[in-house]
Amino acid sequence: MKKILIIHGNRQTGELLQGRISKLQKAVNKEYNLKFVAPDAPFFFADGDEDMEESCHNNDSISFSEWQRTWWHRNGNNYIGLEESLAKIQQLWDDDADDDGNFVGILGFSQGSRLAHFISLLHTVTNGIAFKGLQSVVHVSGYHNPIPPELLMYAKECHYLEEYCDKIIKEDVTISIPSLHVMGEIDQLIPLQSSEELLAFYSNPSIHLHPGGHHVPVKARDIEQYLMFWRKLPMVDESVESNAQQLSPDEDHAQAQIDEVSALSQIFPSEFTLLSETSFLDPDNADPEDYSAECRNYTYPIRYTILLQPEDEMQQEELWPPKDVALHVEYPEQYPDCSPIISLQHEMNYLEFSINQTNLLMKTLKMAMKDEEGMPCVMSLVYAARDFFADGGLAKATASPTPGEGSVSEDVPVDDSVQDPSGTSSLPPSSDARIKECRQQGWLIACKMLDEYNKSKSNNTGGKGGSWKTFIIGLVGKPSAGKSTFFNAATAFARQRNGMPTSKNNKDDKVLGGAAIDVYLKSDPMNYMRQASYPVNVGIKVYS
Repeated sequence: MKKILIIHGNRQTGELLQGRISKLQKAVNKEYNLKFVAPDAPFFFADGDEDMEESCHNNDSISFSEWQRTWWHRNGNNYIGLEESLAKIQQLWDDDADDDGNFVGILGFSQGSRLAHFISLLHTVTNGIAFKGLQSVVHVSGYHNPIPPELLMYAKECHYLEEYCDKIIKEDVTISIPSLHVMGEIDQLIPLQSSEELLAFYSNPSIHLHPGGHHVPVKARDIEQYLMFWRKLPMVDESVESNAQQLSPDEDHAQAQIDEVSALSQIFPSEFTLLSETSFLDPDNADPEDYSAECRNYTYPIRYTILLQPEDEMQQEELWPPKDVALHVEYPEQYPDCSPIISLQHEMNYLEFSINQTNLLMKTLKMAMKDEEGMPCVMSLVYAARDFFADGGLAKATASPTPGEGSVSEDVPVDDSVQDPSGTSSLPPSSDARIKECRQQGWLIACKMLDEYNKSKSNNTGGKGGSWKTFIIGLVGKPSAGKSTFFNAATAFARQRNGMPTSKNNKDDKVLGGAAIDVYLKSDPMNYMRQASYPVNVGIKVYS
C-alpha cells in the first residue's frame, strides 16, 4: 500500500491533524489504496518560542508545552532543530519503503508545509536521491521565507547531500514535483500573498482557494480538489474493486447524463474531450464521434473537459487568457438533480491567470449552476464562461485587490474557527535611507517643474497678470498604497499660497490646497490592463 506523509503544523500533533482530516482519509480509502501516516514532531513547544500566542487558547490548567509539538524552535531565520526533524522524516521514509509500502506524496499544513517544501527542494536538487519516490506535494497554508542555515547544516552532515549545498541556497531552483497549493481567503495567519510567493518555486502548480481561514479544508468540494489532484498522478494504486459500482447512478440519472454528454459532443465537437472510459457496443461498426447510450457503455462517474474558446476569435488576444483554459466536469450520482463538480484546467502560472481571476470565474459559474439547478446545465456554464471573458471579467478580477495581503514570520497556533475577514495588514515600513532618497528625488522633480514653469513664464509676452501652467501627474496603485500622501507632497507649495482659482473666470471658487484630484478610467481599459495592475488612474492637477 502506498502512503501519504501528513506533516502537522506548529503546536499540533500528528494524531490531532489526522483526526481533523478524517473525512479526507475516508474519501481516499474509498477511491484509492492510499494510507495516511502522520508522525509527531520531535520537539515540545517551548514558552520562549517566538510564535507563542496564548490568546488563541483556553485557560486549561495543563501547560500547552506538555503536548504541543513543533518541528523547530524559531529564532529569526534560525530554525533550531530542523536537522533533527529532517533526519526523523528521512528515517521514517526509508524504513517504510522496506515495510508494507512506500511514501509517494506529502501533505503539509502551515509549518508542516514549510518542512514539506524543504523536503521537495532536497529531492529536486539531488535528482531524486533524497526522499526517493516522492511524486507529489500538497501545501496547505504554505509560505516562503529565506532558506535557513540549518538546512545547509543538515546537507553537510549527510555526506551524500554535501555536493548539492550550492544548489540548495539558490533561490532560482524550480521544483518539478506536481504540487497543489491550498489557500484560505480569510487566513489571517498565513496571508494569501505569502502563499502565492511559494508558487514561484514550483512548475505548473495547481491552486485551490477555499473561503475559510487557517485550517485544512475538508468539505465535499475541498475533498474533490484533493482527489482530482491525486487522480492525475501515477502514484495511486488501482481503485478499490467495488468503487465503480458504488458510484454508478440509477437508470434514469445515467440516461440523463449520457444524453447531455452526447449533445455536448455535437455542440462542441472540437472542444469536447471525454475522460471516462467507455466501450463500444458494436466495435466493428462503431462511430468514434457517437457518444450516445446506443453506441457506448460508460463507466462512472462520467468525466470530461470542454475547452473554453471565444465565439469571435478576434477576442482572444484582448479579453481571454494567454493560454488555453478548459472546464473540467464530473457528474455526481444524482446529477442533474444536483450540481456537477467543476474545476478549471490550464497550464498557466499565477501571473498569467491569477487567483482572483480564477476565483471570480468560478463564482460566475457557480451562480449559473444555481440558476439551472435540477436541469442539465453544462452548456449554460460554457456560455457563462464565454460571457465572463467577453465582458472583461479578467480586468474586473485584476482590479479587485487580493484579501489578506501581507508577510509571515512564522506560523502561530492553529485556530479552526472562522476568522474576521476585516483584518488588515500594512506594508512593511521603509528604511530611513530609503525615505531620505525618495525625498531627494521628490525635491529634484519639484525643482525641475518650477524651472520649466519659470522658462515658460519668461517667454510669455502677452496678457495681463502673467501666466499659469497646469501639471498633470498620473498615479497608479493599490488602495492605501500612498496615493493621497503623494498628492499632499506634490501640492505642498500650492497649499502655502492658500490655493488657486479653479478658473480665471471664477476667482472666488478656489481649489482646496491649490490642487485638484480627478479619478477616471482609461478610454481603453483592456489595453490599459495590459500595462498596469489596476485600472483606476488618479490624475492630479497642480496649479503653480
